Amino acid sequence: MITLGYSIEKAPPKNADLREVEDSDIHYDLFLGDIVFQVNGSDLSARWGWVPVLDFAVCLYRISESLRPGVCESFEFTESEHRIDFVLNGDIVEVRTTYGAPFVCVSHVELRASAKQFLRQVIDELESSYTTLRHNPFIRRLYPE
Repeated sequence: MITLGYSIEKAPPKNADLREVEDSDIHYDLFLGDIVFQVNGSDLSARWGWVPVLDFAVCLYRISESLRPGVCESFEFTESEHRIDFVLNGDIVEVRTTYGAPFVCVSHVELRASAKQFLRQVIDELESSYTTLRHNPFIRRLYPE
């Protein structure tokens, strides 16, 4: 079972106009905080206060969709040497971190569904808090179909 969550520690003021904010700012600078990532009771979370939450959600979704047998896909944390590696073996994804969390396995189907749901949750909640964000063309391209 996968549990994904987040908390935002650093964000723009609620009344900020985010319609014209650049892609890189939205990805890396505006919504920083903690990531909760638990798989089958093992905690792979990054509670460092500075993780780009939207970037993590987007990358996790893209990784889950692009996994191919035997090929390692990684999420690399900005401003850090740490990463999370994903390797598909059959229908199972092996997940490893460089920051001490244990090696875990999860079904590829569950990872894909959880990553898609998490991305939608993050975008929906950010748009709810920052209404001008809905009009940002970059955000519109992030939604999984």
